[in-house]
Amino acid sequence: MRVVVVGAGIVGTAVAALRAPKDEVLVLDQGGPELAGSTGHAPGFIGEYGGDPVATELAVATTRALERLADGDPALFERVGCLEIATGPDGVPALEERLADAREQGLEAELLTATQAAARAPELVDPARTAAALFFGRDAVADARGLTARLRARAETAGAEFVFDTPVTSIELADDGVRLGTPGGPVAADRVVFCTGVWTAELTDLLGLRCPVVPVRHPYAWGARVPAPAVTEPFVRFPEQHVYARWHGERWGFGSYGHPPETVEMGTRDRADLSWDGRFDPVLAEARALMARPDLLTPERRLDGVFAVTPDNLPLVGRFTDRIAVAAAVWVTHSVGAAQALDRVLDDRATDSDRRLDPLRFATGDPQLLHRQAIAHYNDIYTRG
Repeated sequence: MRVVVVGAGIVGTAVAALRAPKDEVLVLDQGGPELAGSTGHAPGFIGEYGGDPVATELAVATTRALERLADGDPALFERVGCLEIATGPDGVPALEERLADAREQGLEAELLTATQAAARAPELVDPARTAAALFFGRDAVADARGLTARLRARAETAGAEFVFDTPVTSIELADDGVRLGTPGGPVAADRVVFCTGVWTAELTDLLGLRCPVVPVRHPYAWGARVPAPAVTEPFVRFPEQHVYARWHGERWGFGSYGHPPETVEMGTRDRADLSWDGRFDPVLAEARALMARPDLLTPERRLDGVFAVTPDNLPLVGRFTDRIAVAAAVWVTHSVGAAQALDRVLDDRATDSDRRLDPLRFATGDPQLLHRQAIAHYNDIYTRG
């Protein structure tokens, strides 16, 4: 069987690596190998607890796979842990609820005092403004681009072919397969898998298939280069304020969901980022003020990135038809786990958890309602890890 995977980000490349030993695999991407989609901009936070047990399963499968793939290279993957900070007493019950639920799902976690939390991340956590903290010791940071390069090498070794700078401009279904239009001519496939992130809806629309994947804007920034912390520090989240931060090897980085969601039309865009126009400057200023050492996070570089949300906060993974499949709205957090789920679906080995991700689950929903439900999840993002 000839399988064409559209999208060479971490999800599409993971799918290719899994399918190449079984099928003839061709991967097409509209951009170059530097990856201008969400994979190329991902800040690399991987929290295993996802609220919904299905999201947690995907994240745990992903961390296991990426840890093996990195083979001990901390620049690619490192389990630094995650601190979630309650800045006032009202935030403590939420941490306690997450602790109980995470343990019920089989994860390791513990509550810490303000002093204990600040000792683990002194540049980020101010004990005077901390009521309690929740620590997930197996959460990780990752270099999505570097890991995708390793996955691509694995896929190519198994026989997959990658063709970059080749956008899909049309899709035709026939009894004997699928024909994709590209600037270089038609490409024939027995099956097509869309791993196209924020561009997925534009492509599935060509087939009349509803795919409520909504692209939204998200600000992230990096500070100036500074000396490394004395010890490896966990990444830190402030759930009440929708803020998070981490060490990037030579500088600190931080982002915020603490603003009204803003959607983006991706049809004419070829990158999952926009030019910085200053609208998120106040958001970043408020986020930076939460840190124990805000001077270390004065923005030197800023990203107005784009990623995808869905109506139920879970990715879309599975078959639309026998010939069209999808793995969309998948974070790096869930990337390889989602590819593994799709691999099982295509081999008719789907689990109950895999079926929860069925892209047809929204087929009868009202499009406007689904859109509103999706963007409403932007400010509730920490339920996804």
